[in-house]
Amino acid sequence: MLDVAAADVAAGVPLAERTRRFGLLVGVDSRLHGRLLAGHLAHRPLAAGGLGEQEWWEQALALVPQLVAAAPAPETARLVELVLGAWPPEHAAQLEAKVR
Repeated sequence: MLDVAAADVAAGVPLAERTRRFGLLVGVDSRLHGRLLAGHLAHRPLAAGGLGEQEWWEQALALVPQLVAAAPAPETARLVELVLGAWPPEHAAQLEAKVR
């Protein structure tokens, strides 16, 4: 899965297109949905001012609380690390509230 995510990023496939069908998994297997989405987000690290920056943050911030509460997996840990490392310090309380 991570190889596919990396290849899609290298080919310039937009995040929305790569993750469009993932919503179908939520009702079937929410943990798999989280892992797939986390893998794609982690293979498209946030670049300040880059295309899709707002979309990346929205998806990542919606997903992080679920990932923290779920059983650990490599894909989810990478995304949580990216978000925690890039989150502006002045917004730390907001992230903490979302995770709790």
